[in-house]
Amino acid sequence: MPIMRYLLIFISLTFLHLGTFNSAKAQQKNPLRVELNANLEMEDYNLVPCAENGVFVFFESENAGSNEDTRIWHFAMYNKNLKQEWVADTALIDGMKYMGHASDNQYTYLFFIDQDRIRSEYNLQVLRLDYKIDSFQLINATIPDKSEPLEFEISKQQAVIALNNPTFQPRIVIIDLKSGSLRDIMPELDGLNIIQQVEYDEDDNSWYFVMDNYLGKRKNALILLQTSDNGAIKRSIKLNP
Repeated sequence: MPIMRYLLIFISLTFLHLGTFNSAKAQQKNPLRVELNANLEMEDYNLVPCAENGVFVFFESENAGSNEDTRIWHFAMYNKNLKQEWVADTALIDGMKYMGHASDNQYTYLFFIDQDRIRSEYNLQVLRLDYKIDSFQLINATIPDKSEPLEFEISKQQAVIALNNPTFQPRIVIIDLKSGSLRDIMPELDGLNIIQQVEYDEDDNSWYFVMDNYLGKRKNALILLQTSDNGAIKRSIKLNP
């Protein structure tokens, strides 16, 4: 997609305050229902849609894992008819909180973060669910402390995580989902900056990051940052209101 098209979209979203909303109505004479035993002292169950594979249900238990400072999480997979296919348990670092998910044709990736990081050298875990063999793979990583994740996206066996922080120096973390290696990128930008949106363009194999730029308390500009698949910065464009 040409960069001018992105500029037009971002200008419209930022300065005209336009929004696009998709709505859908579901009609079914005999709706399906799944009943789960709930512990009222626990947080809510997490539900992740997995397209044709069904829905993934999981929650944190009260039980400690076999390794120090870990906690058991329970997982269940239901097919598109809401019939339970399998259940499994795995241990995550104690303190991890579920933040979001992304999927491709074969995998669903669950993103967990521990913003306190007092129990482990790692404060980020990505759990990969393989539909074909019904197995988990866990990737451990460390991101800067006090980071606030905005986006978690998957493309070409890479996870891209956009992070804002109290210093207003946003960072872009790219995780190789095959090797588990991590690249931490902090763009050199003037003023204070906050990432607002992340998009991937398959046509030119680029990531686009939209940032609000401030000088003091005054909003100064909109920055559009384009990077390659591996995070190398291709160009940076500043739009002044």
